[in-house]
Parts: sequence; C-alpha cells; structure tokens
Amino acid sequence: MNNSDLNHATGEQIVPSGESLFVGIDIEKDDPHQQWLDMPEFVQANREAIKRVVINFESEEDIQEFNKRTGLNITFNTKGVFFPDNSKEDQFEYVDEP
Repeated sequence: MNNSDLNHATGEQIVPSGESLFVGIDIEKDDPHQQWLDMPEFVQANREAIKRVVINFESEEDIQEFNKRTGLNITFNTKGVFFPDNSKEDQFEYVDEP
C-alpha cells in the first residue's frame, strides 16, 4: 500500500471501485450463496389471520365504545387490526445462535 491508497483526511485505506471490501476473506465475488455463509438464520412467523370480518359503526361514539371494550384503538384512518393486538414490541426476541 502506498500513500495514494490512503484518504489523506482520515488516514483510511481507499478501496478502488469494483474491488472487494473483504480483503483476505475467501469469498467468491459472483456467488451470492457464498456471501451468505455464516449469517444468522431468519425465520418469519406466520402472521396471517385465520378469519377476517367487516365491522360497521353507525357513529363515532360506537367506535369509542368498541375501542373501550376491546382495548383497541380504531380511528378513521385504521385499515385493519389484529385481536388480540399482536403488534407489541415485547413479543420479539433476538436469539443468537451458539
């Protein structure tokens, strides 16, 4: 490496366009499957509803009463909800593989 390979402001090595950032790592440049080796597994849980219903409200008070009884927060902008509410962040957990 010579001085022309360094960013003079930061002192970091400049990687020329088209060259691998993974210097010293044996990764086939054109094999995306090789690049994913040793990456953590991701499994998407099935979050599909088993039943969908349409609920019609005659007044805004009816919406408020429904929200009170169900614990949901339906507004005029609400497109859909799950019951019980499954969007709580505390249901997610990061698990690292050994």
